[in-house]
Amino acid sequence: AVHTVYKRREPIRRDSLKRREALLKGKEGSRRRQRWENDRLLNNPYAQPPLPSDWEVRPTYPVHSVPYYLAPLWDADRSARSADNKRSKSGNKPKTSKEEESVARVAKEVREKLKRARGAKGLLQDLETEVRRFVEKWEEKARQLERDDLVEPDSDDEEIVFVGRDGAMSDMRNSRADEEELRQDKLIFDSLVNDHGASFG
Repeated sequence: AVHTVYKRREPIRRDSLKRREALLKGKEGSRRRQRWENDRLLNNPYAQPPLPSDWEVRPTYPVHSVPYYLAPLWDADRSARSADNKRSKSGNKPKTSKEEESVARVAKEVREKLKRARGAKGLLQDLETEVRRFVEKWEEKARQLERDDLVEPDSDDEEIVFVGRDGAMSDMRNSRADEEELRQDKLIFDSLVNDHGASFG
């Protein structure tokens, strides 16, 4: 014979909303309770409940409501504007041939070589010294003209030329030196990308 003892069952705790809310809130002082209070802005004295206008969906971009019968005119105006913009952008760029474009474009390998090569620093230094020399000459010439009272220091816009007694202009005093400088400036070698004799390497 098998002897069985039936124990008294514990009553099942009924699931209620109060119990669920208590679980969500957590115990007093716990992190869960602090988070719950922060979410509902309970400790913020300046908190205000949202107004009905806050729930309205507002577009973040300007909306133009155009009547149906005016839509073709609106589209025509828009297309004319975009065409003008395209024309102005294309008009600003000077027309260049394919050869000139290929000369202006630096090849990717050459750019990489220049980055790694130490010769680039010297090249940059030479260019910088040339620019500095040019600026120094320009300033020296301006100082000399001011010393000779040929140009007022304020008048940058107007160009004044004085003619001497012998009929020679004051600007043409250093004409020979200027011609020499101009001749040197013209000696710029420009070549195509395919020309290996002119490559940087």
